[in-house]
Amino acid sequence: MRVRTAVATGAVTIPLLLGTAGIALAAPPPPPAHPAAPSAASAARSAAVTYEVATYTSDIPGAGTDGYVWVMLHGSKGSSNWLYLDNSHNNFERNQTDRFYFTLSDLGSLKSVDVYFNRAGLSADWHLAQVTVATSGEVVYRSTTA
Repeated sequence: MRVRTAVATGAVTIPLLLGTAGIALAAPPPPPAHPAAPSAASAARSAAVTYEVATYTSDIPGAGTDGYVWVMLHGSKGSSNWLYLDNSHNNFERNQTDRFYFTLSDLGSLKSVDVYFNRAGLSADWHLAQVTVATSGEVVYRSTTA
């Protein structure tokens, strides 16, 4: 399993320093500014699964961010679109776990997660410690990046 992480600033893509050797850093194409939610019709066409994506921000000075974060899930039956991570909380703060829920077509056994981070605001850096994905309360993907 792998996590690919990058930071995009305008037309330049900068790898996000995670401090762990062996992590494949890649630059995904820029996600849409306002990703569309999956339609009810598309979810009804195939078996729908609710995925809980959890991000764990490190407990080091300056770890939190005001930036924008998307993920793409890759499984044995296919991949999701870019999923914008946002909810009613102040997300991605130091030593914080944030959870986001998406109902998608069944992606099968999860193989990897791409993380796309776009710097923004006064606190633009981010130190991501871990990403997990769960279905029905069971963790089906875990990647430690720090």
